[in-house]
Amino acid sequence: MKSIRDHMILRLLHDLGLRASELININIEHISMQNDDWEIKIKGKGQSEYSSIFIPESSKRVISEWLNINSNPIHGPLCISLSNSSKGRRLSRVGLYEIVKSYGKKVGIKTWPHGLRHLSITNAIIAAHEHNMPLESVLSFSRHKSIETLMIYHDKIENNQGKLAEIISHKFKEV
Repeated sequence: MKSIRDHMILRLLHDLGLRASELININIEHISMQNDDWEIKIKGKGQSEYSSIFIPESSKRVISEWLNINSNPIHGPLCISLSNSSKGRRLSRVGLYEIVKSYGKKVGIKTWPHGLRHLSITNAIIAAHEHNMPLESVLSFSRHKSIETLMIYHDKIENNQGKLAEIISHKFKEV
């Protein structure tokens, strides 16, 4: 049961670029499973209203698998604690951090929930570039407020600062 829940958590963090708070605040009733177009209603950072985001196939499969074994699949928190002391309650931020951290450790990397969000947004920028999509489409995916925030990710991919520093360093004439 734990491995299925954890797989869903990791999948949603990466596939949707969710923030930790967005993930742990999803209730089962926030998921619309109409036809093939599933959506999750989330309340983004600093938002007072819910917005809907599309759920890809890979995430649909793990959500379905989790709901099939979850004892209360109609309403309540999607991500629940499975520890003895808080079993069935909403997963806490600390609990989420520990899950992500433990899986990172298993594969030899240090990570946390926001690290998966960064990876997701970086992958979205690369995919948008490969598919000739504007950077604004990644802005929508990431739910960031400004394009300037995305440019930080973009520069790390392209290493524009490093490339320019190298070019400029050759322009400096040594005395």
